[in-house]
Amino acid sequence: MYEIFEKLLKERGITAYRVSKDTGIPTSSLTDWKKKRSKPKFKNMKILADYFNVPISYLLGEENEKVIDKPEKKEHQIQMPLFARLSCGTGGFVDEDIIEYISLPDTILKPNKEYFANYAKGDSMIGAGINDGDLLVFEKTNVLDNGSIGAFCIDNEEAVCKRIRKSEQGLIMLLPANEKYDPIIVDVENTCFRIVGKLALVISKR
Repeated sequence: MYEIFEKLLKERGITAYRVSKDTGIPTSSLTDWKKKRSKPKFKNMKILADYFNVPISYLLGEENEKVIDKPEKKEHQIQMPLFARLSCGTGGFVDEDIIEYISLPDTILKPNKEYFANYAKGDSMIGAGINDGDLLVFEKTNVLDNGSIGAFCIDNEEAVCKRIRKSEQGLIMLLPANEKYDPIIVDVENTCFRIVGKLALVISKR
């Protein structure tokens, strides 16, 4: 994303400092993006897209311009929102985090279900065939079988993709698929814990 940002700076003949002053985005954030210490939040991407008068999809490096507004449903296609991040609120995800709406054939998904999508982040689930940047499609549900991979919200923070394991004693653990990471042990009595989706499909970025 930062390479495209630099390209826009050169085309417009302005500096990153000028953009920071005009938009209110801290220069430290721009530096972090450049050094890949962090990724821009959708809110800041929207600010930059408006500032440069380009679609957000252009900043993301996608070849074709995409519309964030929900398009008309196509026959034999299932539409779903693609979230920049799964920010959990008290009742669901935040609409402003939607990048766009995507469609997938109903031959690979259940046509009578609702879905949402998100890009995988990090390498905690590589043992399950999920790599950084893969497109993850989740079926909306609040019930999962033991051992299933899903999306989970803990204390209304950003949702995580893990495998759920429930013990006979009622202990809930969210397991990574990479031995470098420790399981997340959920204290259900003192934690706001929600199941928000079941992994339905992984589309590799490769």
